[in-house]
Amino acid sequence: MLMQSSFSGAYSLTSIAISAVIFAAALYLLSMLSAHASIDHLPVLGEKGQTTFYKTLENAYFNIKNLHRLPFRRHDIVWIPPRFISEVSSLPESKVSVARDSMTRFHGKYTGLGIMDFHFVDVIRIHVTRNLAKYIGAMEIAVAECFDSDSPDWEEVTLHARLLQVVGRLTARMFVPEQLSKNPVWVNLMIDYTMISMQAVEELHGWPIWTHPVVSRCLPKCRQIVDMRAQARDLLRPVLEDRRRLMESDPTDTMPADTLTWTIKEKGPGGWDPDYQARIQILIAVGSIHTTTNALVNTILDIINNPGVADELRTEYTDVLAANDGKMNKIALNNLIKFDSVMRESQRLNPSHAIAIGRVATLDLKLSGGQVVPSGVHFLFSSAAANRDPAYYSDPNQFDPWRFVKLRQAEKDRSNEGKWQFVATSPNSLGFGHGTHACPGRFFASNEMRLILGNLLLRYDFKFPPGKTRPESLYGETTISPNPSTKVLIKARV
Repeated sequence: MLMQSSFSGAYSLTSIAISAVIFAAALYLLSMLSAHASIDHLPVLGEKGQTTFYKTLENAYFNIKNLHRLPFRRHDIVWIPPRFISEVSSLPESKVSVARDSMTRFHGKYTGLGIMDFHFVDVIRIHVTRNLAKYIGAMEIAVAECFDSDSPDWEEVTLHARLLQVVGRLTARMFVPEQLSKNPVWVNLMIDYTMISMQAVEELHGWPIWTHPVVSRCLPKCRQIVDMRAQARDLLRPVLEDRRRLMESDPTDTMPADTLTWTIKEKGPGGWDPDYQARIQILIAVGSIHTTTNALVNTILDIINNPGVADELRTEYTDVLAANDGKMNKIALNNLIKFDSVMRESQRLNPSHAIAIGRVATLDLKLSGGQVVPSGVHFLFSSAAANRDPAYYSDPNQFDPWRFVKLRQAEKDRSNEGKWQFVATSPNSLGFGHGTHACPGRFFASNEMRLILGNLLLRYDFKFPPGKTRPESLYGETTISPNPSTKVLIKARV
């Protein structure tokens, strides 16, 4: 009887599980059919299975005036013409959701990517930005520690790998306490999570969404990131316990100014949960380490590719240092106008994505032209194409390191100069998005990049290996990145 009862119970549980999967599959298919049917009438851009949609999106930007749909691997997405960017980018999350888009696009429930709530956004937007001035001294020290070679001989280095370590260590130094930031296990965990989690996204792309609750437990990369999140949680737990004891022993004492404290402030009691803190730290790392590294790689490659630029930047950096008693501070960083111009020009010609402002319409979205994006449908805009639009930029395919210096100087009203800064966003400059959900970490990234570039240029000479030139970027479905295997030669300046 006991065996029969156990068998019946197991059989019953199996039946329930199978029924749940079938029910979930039915709901998923119904929702997908409904969403797809609502945009079936739209013309199609490109073809299913394209390796990259870069040229398709560029052609749409310049030549198409009405809504179309893009047959991406995961599902069809509505493409909206650029004239609607201003009206759509300013809409609130309640009408066009970046959280729903990111959680779907990156299978956030299983990968830990995507926006689960906006507390981590507020940590960056409010607290990190407000405390930028406090970071600068520590950032300079961290950069010096990461690049300590003084060899006068040319050395071949893989630029991306070297800079990835610099940015990873620097980001950790700024955002978490020393017992984590100086722990190579933590630093490498934050660096590696982005790569492994994106591989997990690719794994899940190969399976219907309704199977994800099951297959995510079996796929190698999905299992690996579960282990990585657990490792992050275990590393954070004693740090949070120490911090709680500190607070309880002296409630009047000031808590350390880092992302752990600010997450607790924004989230409340839930911010003490190691699982939640691990998720937040991973999101911050994913949103900052690799994007900043790629931007730095592109900028250095462009500097090498344009003789004379490095010396101009060195002169500006030393002049600004001299004017500030040899110390770099927030005001001094803002005076690095040539650095800012080179960084923005490099980003203009080497963006990280061909798309921007990916959202889900939570209600029917009626555009001013009369067309409607139905509720539940994902949509996006072309972004990279705007960077080469001759309506906005003269000789748009040419790298002009001082383009944005000249545009600043041409402004008769000084208050308008800000629109040409690296961190500025607009409908024709979408490197950091635009509107309600523009990248909150761009101010930190801008300072971080200038400090790293300035210190590297003062310490080292760079050049391509003999017979080599600037390599072509790599193109994914909508992503654009520098070739991570690119090698350059460096030597200490004497």
